[in-house]
Amino acid sequence: MEARNIVDLEFMRRATAIRIGRLYYPANLVENILARYAKQIFVITDYNEFPYCLRGSGSAIRNGDDCFVFCCGHQFPDYNPDKIVIPSELEKGFLLSASFMRSPQVSEENKDEEYIDIRALNFNHLDYGDRSISSEFFPLDLKDMWPNNTLNHFIIIGFPSTLQLVDYEAEIRSRSVIIGGSYGGGSNADYLHYLTMQRISNFDADGYSGAPVFHVGRVGLSYFIGFAGVVVRGSRLSDLLNFISAEYISNFFTPDIST
Repeated sequence: MEARNIVDLEFMRRATAIRIGRLYYPANLVENILARYAKQIFVITDYNEFPYCLRGSGSAIRNGDDCFVFCCGHQFPDYNPDKIVIPSELEKGFLLSASFMRSPQVSEENKDEEYIDIRALNFNHLDYGDRSISSEFFPLDLKDMWPNNTLNHFIIIGFPSTLQLVDYEAEIRSRSVIIGGSYGGGSNADYLHYLTMQRISNFDADGYSGAPVFHVGRVGLSYFIGFAGVVVRGSRLSDLLNFISAEYISNFFTPDIST
């Protein structure tokens, strides 16, 4: 994995330390730490010539021991959860496999809502023996969740399709791109909001579906990073990204949301 930093958060670097969950980190390390929680979605195809394909981004979030990668159904409409893996950020060459998937219940009332495209892939920590996978997932803290105490500065981390290198005989080189964003507003759709990307270089945002959105908040003189949501749509031609808020995403940690 390679992180390409094209976000400018100079205002935040004036802080000596920034809290993520319960831990404080030097401000200049925060972007690289957050990058580990953005996952490249791999799909196993069962074709010898093309054994896997890349399907964009995922958001690795945990609540206690419950570890999920959130993404969008349109990223892999033709594959089951057992064909989806993510590479470990901490152990090169090690892949994590999804145990099961939760998806929203669809009804006549919500069938046109954007949030029904969200999928939650479970990664059971008990499947990995002595390996601890919890540090691969961002620790969800409801009191830090957007919009609580927000400064409305956002950090979005995804895997633009045009920047990925796939060589089936040699290697896959995944490159995440870290960008800043400003809040653009809500919408008529439930839980749907949009951001304006603050890019300091141009790239095609295709591949950002499923990407995590974090927000920078402050309590008194102390800065923190909280979970804001998951990208559901971007555009090749626009600086806008649409995301589903953390308020909705957090419901997936209770099983009654899903089919």
